[in-house]
Amino acid sequence: MTIEKFFAILKDGEWHDLTDISDQIQVQTDKLTEFLQFLSKHGIIAYEDKAHRIKIEPEWQNLLPDETEPPATHVNPA
Repeated sequence: MTIEKFFAILKDGEWHDLTDISDQIQVQTDKLTEFLQFLSKHGIIAYEDKAHRIKIEPEWQNLLPDETEPPATHVNPA
């Protein structure tokens, strides 16, 4: 699963359909659901099982990088 792509989808703070996310990140829905339940249990996302939709919790949304920000690179000391 591409974690970066997953969180980039959620960055807007809107509700997202699980099937759409599953298709976009190319992960089986049942595997994605397990991951989402974990995130929901820890208060990172709001997860509506019956509606099959999720959104990032507002307090976590600000911690996600903007899509315009370059990815962080690690510098190994020589």
